[in-house]
Amino acid sequence: MVDDVIAKLEALDARVQALEDELAITRTVVEYGFAVDAGNAPATGVLYTEDTVFDLEITTNRVDAMSHLEAVEGNPQKAIEYGERGIAIKLDPATLGTIGDAYAAIGNRAQAEDYYKTMEVAVAGQPGAYHRAWSLFLLDHDREHRRHVSASRCLPSRDRPFPWLVQSRRCPDEE
Repeated sequence: MVDDVIAKLEALDARVQALEDELAITRTVVEYGFAVDAGNAPATGVLYTEDTVFDLEITTNRVDAMSHLEAVEGNPQKAIEYGERGIAIKLDPATLGTIGDAYAAIGNRAQAEDYYKTMEVAVAGQPGAYHRAWSLFLLDHDREHRRHVSASRCLPSRDRPFPWLVQSRRCPDEE
């Protein structure tokens, strides 16, 4: 009994120490970010030791978000750069659309069209009904609208949550 309590306390101590370590690292990264943003080299320098390793992994979601942000802010070239980095990690239909729009904004219709077609293929290859946002994007960009509307409205009977409430027609593959 006493051994179990001691083991649990040691496990809790280890967990608390891990959380404290993670908090200290997070605080250091935040301090670093503020120092870099402020252009304060001395404040940045004090955060480093001779054996410092700073590995900030940029996830695909962050890269995709940066692509969308740059597009919204009117920076199509940066949107393309971030977007292409993102889709190199994970093919995301929304990012494909953003890259296509960015190429269109700089006047490269051929490249924009390639990204739009790739988005269509990526969306069409996913199971189930089209995501509403992708359907609207494809419709807004004059893509084969009848096929997209059809795919976004129907759900195969096996995927309908309440088949008796759904009044839509059957999907083309069920007819």
